Amino acid sequence: MTFPLCLWSVIDKRLRFITLLVLDCDGVLTDGTIPRRFSVYDGAGIKGFIDSGKKVIILSGAPWDRNLQERAEKLGIWHVFSGVKDKGLFLEFFLEANNINPEKVLYMGDDLNDLPAFRKAGISVAPKNAVKIIRNEADFVTKKEGGNGAVRELCDLLLKTDGNYKAVKKYIR
Repeated sequence: MTFPLCLWSVIDKRLRFITLLVLDCDGVLTDGTIPRRFSVYDGAGIKGFIDSGKKVIILSGAPWDRNLQERAEKLGIWHVFSGVKDKGLFLEFFLEANNINPEKVLYMGDDLNDLPAFRKAGISVAPKNAVKIIRNEADFVTKKEGGNGAVRELCDLLLKTDGNYKAVKKYIR
């Protein structure tokens, strides 16, 4: 999605305050195929975001999966919630229980079941290959597709926006 300069500056200012990144799994962290396939580029972006002092959770409608849990633990992801039927309601309760201001939350999703969570987060993002309704509702759409660098693109943008891009430099050789 291309934004006029004035709108981009508003989004840019809001990105600076993001402290929690909430990610859907299938179609965001993966390309939506089975078996699941995770991108090492996305992992490096997540690790950089976490190393900058921020938190990441995964909110998935799919049943619990050992590979997802292991990947999340390896990256230092705060929580993985699987089998969530109403992501909006769940996110609302989670933010309240952890005393997190919704304006400091960015949610990235790709399908219709992510729409309620879009409306509970301060900023919503969709990967390039998200369904049309989600792309239209998102505050921002990445240039990359889910499972193919969309999360890395987002994490790099977040780190650059708040001046913490140095957190990922140790991964650059």
